[in-house]
Amino acid sequence: NEEVTGDVYNRIICIMRGWAYVDHGNFSEEQRETFRTIGPELAKRITVVDDNFSGAPGQTTTVEGVEAVLESLITKKAKYDVILFDYYQNVSKSNKHPSWNTWQCQEYLAKYLDGYKGRYLAPIVALAQLLENTDSSKSYKERIEGRKLILNTATCALEVLADRPNQRTGFTIRKSRFSEGVGETIYVGFLKGKYVLYTPEFANQAELK
Repeated sequence: NEEVTGDVYNRIICIMRGWAYVDHGNFSEEQRETFRTIGPELAKRITVVDDNFSGAPGQTTTVEGVEAVLESLITKKAKYDVILFDYYQNVSKSNKHPSWNTWQCQEYLAKYLDGYKGRYLAPIVALAQLLENTDSSKSYKERIEGRKLILNTATCALEVLADRPNQRTGFTIRKSRFSEGVGETIYVGFLKGKYVLYTPEFANQAELK
C-alpha cells in the first residue's frame, strides 16, 4: 500500500465505526483509544505491506520488493483470501536494473503478476490511476497512466467513478471473459465510507439530500 500501515488500519476502523477519516486532529481520545485497541486485532487478519515493511524500504516501489513479498507467501504457505495492490503505478524502480525507466518496471511487473496468479490461489486486485477523461475519443486503455500492458494481462477490468451528487459509485466493466457484460455499469450506494445496495429507497433519500 502507498500509505503507512497504521493509517490503513485506522481507515478500516473508521469504516467499521462510521467515522469520517478526514481531519486527524479532530479525533477524540476515545476514538484514538479505539484505534489502539482494535488495530492489533485487525493485524491478525489483515497484513498491510507499506514501503518500509519490516524496516526495508522499497517494498512497494521496486519490482524486487514486490516480488519478495509475493514470493514469500508461497514459500511460507501463507493463505490469504485476496491480495489488494494499491497501486501498481507506484512500482517505478528496480534495484537490479537501476537504468530501467518507469514503463520498463511496470511492464516487468505486469508480466510477473500474470505468471504469479497461476501459482498462488487468491485473486489479485491491482488498483490503478486513470488520466482524467477530458477526451471522449480516448479508449479506456489509453487513459491508464503508465504502462498499459497491465490491461492485457488482467482477467477483468473495472473503471470506478464516484457520483457524489447521487451518493453512488459506478463500476463500469471494461474487460471481462463474459463479453456480454462489457460496457455495462453497476451502481452501488456510498454511505459512511461503505458501499451499500443502491436501492430505489436509497436513491430517493440521496435525491432528497
